[in-house]
Amino acid sequence: MTPVGLVIVGVGGHLPSESEITDAGAVVRHVIDPTGLSPEEITRRATLAFADPLAHLAVIDLTPRTMQVGIAERAVGTGLSALIERPAATTVHDIRRLTAADPEHRFIWERATPFVDASYLRMQEIASDGEIGEVIAVMASRSYPWASWRTLDESSGGLVLQSAGYGLDAAQLATNQRLGTVRVLDTVRGAPAGSTARRAATVTAELEGGAIATVMVDYLKPAGGSWGRDEVRVLGTRGTIRVDGIARTVEVTVDDGHRLEQAAAEQPGLLTTVANVLRGESSPVTPARLRASTTALVAALERERTTVGWDDEREARG
Repeated sequence: MTPVGLVIVGVGGHLPSESEITDAGAVVRHVIDPTGLSPEEITRRATLAFADPLAHLAVIDLTPRTMQVGIAERAVGTGLSALIERPAATTVHDIRRLTAADPEHRFIWERATPFVDASYLRMQEIASDGEIGEVIAVMASRSYPWASWRTLDESSGGLVLQSAGYGLDAAQLATNQRLGTVRVLDTVRGAPAGSTARRAATVTAELEGGAIATVMVDYLKPAGGSWGRDEVRVLGTRGTIRVDGIARTVEVTVDDGHRLEQAAAEQPGLLTTVANVLRGESSPVTPARLRASTTALVAALERERTTVGWDDEREARG
């Protein structure tokens, strides 16, 4: 197996673990910790690391997200591919920058994990086999606790871009349809004083084949127990599929029966998938598929967003 050289730019729990790096047959060539560094210094160090002839893939997790867009541009411009944290970008302008840097959608991958998650792939397989009939609707929900370390603005994407994309990924997998119009309804009610952080949001989507999807996301889960809750329901003309993303179970209910499956052993992770593509292997997972949900949500946040919950004090602050 040809080693894939990594340049890791960022810090955080979503960067690949040692076991993920080993499984991917990758080798860390450089690590750039942005803590205490200016954007200019991060860019300078990254540019030097990208010049390493044994470096192939930049793994990037930076806030604000516009910073990671700039680093991804540098990586692709020097011949590397890039795997960047979700959301890949938070503005339409930065989405266009990514497209300009990678117009054929071959080199900039977003960390959209449902496309390599065994429970979601089993859901896709059952839906594609026609066991529940024609898929009409997908309902997804994700709930996590509020935490003091969450940003009080949307520089890292905010609730919608950090969470709702996974539900839209599931909708695309379950229906095998591309996203159409996406709309966002969110609220600032309950946000910490001095912030405009969203604690709850609903996303609706039309899919190009006529199916519909709703995604409910929130930072309202009580502490204790599992860290989060992740559920998807797929509604067909002859039955339903329910995925519990935390328990990793797939429940199928049809007119004449019911069964509960434990998801198969883990699929190769996203880092492994990208590394294998860099080695010349083919994959149904592509940069275009991984970035589709974020691209649609960013457009919706700028054009199809309704925010409620403002009080007089918030409105005065703008």
